[in-house]
Amino acid sequence: MQATYPSYEDVLRARIMDAAIGCMKEKGVDKTRIGDIATTMGISRQTIYNYFANKNELFDAIFSREAITLADKIARHIETFRTLDDKFTQAFLYAIEEFPQNPVLSHVITSGGQFLREVGHSRERMQAFGELVLYQVFEEHPQLRKDAGEICEFLSRNIISFLVMPDPDPRSPKELEGYVRRRLLPGLGISS
Repeated sequence: MQATYPSYEDVLRARIMDAAIGCMKEKGVDKTRIGDIATTMGISRQTIYNYFANKNELFDAIFSREAITLADKIARHIETFRTLDDKFTQAFLYAIEEFPQNPVLSHVITSGGQFLREVGHSRERMQAFGELVLYQVFEEHPQLRKDAGEICEFLSRNIISFLVMPDPDPRSPKELEGYVRRRLLPGLGISS
């Protein structure tokens, strides 16, 4: 079997996205300009435009990459749980824990990241994120497939809601797990 390597174009696209994340951390999304990213990399702005039509397209690609990475982490995490309600509960709890740790995704839940909030809150994005997280659940429980889009959207919206509107009286991890089992699972059509 022969190893496959990413193309030069794929590597450069990834480097541009990484440089943009660095600039975003330093200046914020709104103040980061294509010229800043080019300067950081020591390349021309036109080189970046050869790969991304504009800043929105670049940050859209970054958001997608980071969301896919997080969804994969969550999916691997919930593989260790046996029951359907445990998988959903743990997916929710793990997302609540990990989402704010990501420097790109955390902009969805903080002020000042209007573009990322809009990108991150679209129904299609929420469904796609949920489907990546729960792909194994839908394989194991084919009866849920007919409602997969709604289940994924509902789960994702609740994750975002918990992150955007933090509880003024934070729950302990055990209390949050109980809340998820009492309120979220019935909304998903899953009872514990």
